[in-house]
Amino acid sequence: MKTLKFNQTSEELLAPHPGTSSPFFETVRKVFARLTPRQEKLLRMSYGIGESAKSIENAAFEWRLTLEEVEKEYTKAMKVLKSIDNATYLFLSKQSSKT
Repeated sequence: MKTLKFNQTSEELLAPHPGTSSPFFETVRKVFARLTPRQEKLLRMSYGIGESAKSIENAAFEWRLTLEEVEKEYTKAMKVLKSIDNATYLFLSKQSSKT
């Protein structure tokens, strides 16, 4: 069992133990591969996956965009994650890995 450290990132928590594979971690990678690079970076920043969590306002400041532009990109990314097509993709990839 993994022990939790105070400042451990989500990426470290999701990482499989050495010598084992994590279906959940692989699923997260597959889903993120369907996003644009900016959308992926935005979600990783927002949820602290692989880096410290930052607000959307910080992303807007870093990228020199308006808050509205970043919120629009965030909304698009969430639509991709929630889409029926994405759920079907995950289900089919899970089924094909069993055969």
